[in-house]
Formats: sequence, C-alpha cells, structure tokens
Amino acid sequence: MKAQKYIKQIARYAFIILWGYAAVIKLYNWNTSREEMHMQPFANWVGEILFWLIPFIELTLIFMLINTKTAKRGLVFSVILSGIFTLYLVLAWQGVIGEVCICAGILTQYGFGNHILFNLAFIIPGITALALSYRSKQEEDLSSQASRKEGTASA
Repeated sequence: MKAQKYIKQIARYAFIILWGYAAVIKLYNWNTSREEMHMQPFANWVGEILFWLIPFIELTLIFMLINTKTAKRGLVFSVILSGIFTLYLVLAWQGVIGEVCICAGILTQYGFGNHILFNLAFIIPGITALALSYRSKQEEDLSSQASRKEGTASA
C-alpha cells in the first residue's frame, strides 16, 4: 500500500517539476518563446493563442497537482497534455508537420526519439498512478459494500 502511495506522489511531483520548469522557461524567454510559437506549422493566430494558453495550462496543472482535492484530475490532464505533446513530436519526427518548438528548452540538443522517451518517462508513471488510484477506489467501494451487507445481514 505504501508503494502505491509513493508511486502516486512521485508522478504528481514529477509533473509539478516538469510543468514548473516549462512554464518558467517560457515566461523567462518571453520573446524567444513567442517567436518559436509563431514558427509552428499553423496559423499565426493559433500560435498567439497557444503562446498564452500553454503556460497558463501548465501553471494551472501545477496548482491542481499541489491541491490534494484536485490532484487526481491534475494528473489526468497532465498525462493528456504530455500525450498531446508527444503525439506532436511523433508527427514532426515522421515529417507530417514541420519544425517543432524547443519545448521550453528541455532536451533541445537531443533528437525526437530522446524527447519522446523523456515524455514517456512522465506519461508511464502518470498512467500507473491513475491506474493505482482507480484500483484503490474499486477496492474501497467493494469493502464498503461488503461492510454494508454485513451490517444488513446481522440486523
């Protein structure tokens, strides 16, 4: 049971660090981030929206992951966002889309394959933590149902 708790905490804190670093670097390198977002293979107005939206989402996810009441949803959205970024990298790697942005300076000197593996190093523990949460919730529900049935049977 303690191992499950540690896996969930590691996944949460890993995403907090990832999103924190990514958002801070984007905000710190404001002009570069904006220029790179506008070099993406979509309309400039989309780049402008994403330039503002992505750091906002990353900061929102940090707050969700820190708050125990919203941590599970924050983990779900973190896995989804990481999955979207990874899909974007795979499409660029396969030549479906043009150049991609530097992704907040993380792994800029490495190729697509390493960056995809890096993303998977967050996605896999995130999915594992969510699966463990789902399993523990199922076990709680089963034990509470069994307790209610025992209480009904003895009455």
